[in-house]
Amino acid sequence: MLLRVQTTDDEVLYVNENQIAYVKKVDTRLLDEESTWQVFLTDAAETSFIIPYSELKRQKQVV
Repeated sequence: MLLRVQTTDDEVLYVNENQIAYVKKVDTRLLDEESTWQVFLTDAAETSFIIPYSELKRQKQVV
């Protein structure tokens, strides 16, 4: 299933949910809702992008 994700740079990406390796909180000093999150993909280039918490929460509801 493709997930629509909007990054903090206002890019819209469509990512296959099977390509997501893991998600990492960018600033651990902040609350989850205040921090941004870095999404790492399973591709050979080790692609990653940063999303706000609102996108992370929205994706949890979809999956």
